[in-house]
Amino acid sequence: MAEERPQGCWRSRLLTAFFSLLGLALVALLILRFGDPQWCSYIYRFQAYVSPTHNSGWIPAPEGYSGVWRRYYEDGKIWSADEYADGQPTGESKEWYASGQLKHHVARTTLMDGKEGFLHMEWYETGQKAWEATMLPDLRRHGEYQSWTESGLPEEHMEYRNGTPWRGWRREHDGSGKVVVELVFENGKPAKARPSGAN
Repeated sequence: MAEERPQGCWRSRLLTAFFSLLGLALVALLILRFGDPQWCSYIYRFQAYVSPTHNSGWIPAPEGYSGVWRRYYEDGKIWSADEYADGQPTGESKEWYASGQLKHHVARTTLMDGKEGFLHMEWYETGQKAWEATMLPDLRRHGEYQSWTESGLPEEHMEYRNGTPWRGWRREHDGSGKVVVELVFENGKPAKARPSGAN
């Protein structure tokens, strides 16, 4: 004759499993709600898009933060990565389109006259570079600047000095991509405008 198991044995195991799962779910919820949003994108996304204190997708870096602060789109793709030191942005950053294509990149560089500054680069969502410039910390262009249309036609190639166009050219194109006007700068002043047909 088979030995009978006590009736409470399987109930006890079931209750133990239930409360264990409940405890794990509670811990997971507490981590999602109060954990550091830089631990992983799941925590950031929960706090940015579900939590009542952050529902815009944008969680600011905390006061005194040092390191790279990452933000994410709701689907988990990275949105931006900004470097901070003691709570202040250093100026180095990256930003992406929702498609995953890099949109903007800023990196420290030494400018043409030895000043400290930044190299800014921006892309269209297609991946075509839109513009590239060296800038002073106050965002005035200082050094080389180049820009392109979305189809890759050159629009501007200019040397800037403290925010002033110094030497180079700007072009305007018609709908077919033909250059209709080219404005030439020399020594900080517009020197001449070339009509249609300029190279």
